[in-house]
Amino acid sequence: MTSSPRILVAGSTGYLGLHIVKQLMATGHDFIAVARNKQKLVRDGVAEEQIIEAQVTKPSDLQGICDGVDMVISCLGITRQKDGLSYMDVDYQANLNLLLEAEKAGVSKFIYISAFNAPNYPKVRILSAKEKFATRLLNSEKLQPCVIRPNGFFVDLEEVYHMARKGRVYQFGSGA
Repeated sequence: MTSSPRILVAGSTGYLGLHIVKQLMATGHDFIAVARNKQKLVRDGVAEEQIIEAQVTKPSDLQGICDGVDMVISCLGITRQKDGLSYMDVDYQANLNLLLEAEKAGVSKFIYISAFNAPNYPKVRILSAKEKFATRLLNSEKLQPCVIRPNGFFVDLEEVYHMARKGRVYQFGSGA
């Protein structure tokens, strides 16, 4: 009998990461969620023993984090972060910190969520940082790399949806 892989989800409190965690819970997969603050995950029903609180920008916080893990899914990236970190600190270096731990632990697959057309816009700082990491990941010979470049998550439209459900949507401009 084959057991399901043990999955580590980084960026688990963000929009996509939280959706992935909820899906893993719903399907009964064995997973670990990495978060800077575990309270959001606990509120969403994740068991405390499935959460590792770590600052991914600090390699020392990640030591051994991938031991016993078969697959890493990284949704790490800056969205609304206000703690003075740059895109290179998070979108590149934090992901690299995690990748180095995954390679050291013998993780078999690493899935990274980048951004649509990132290779085509090297002067856009966030895309440059994402693509720098994607290139490093795709060159890894120690695990199976996978880079997903979605065109967007439309999280901002969620607010419009909530307003529409209440019967009122604000619009900008003339409406044309």
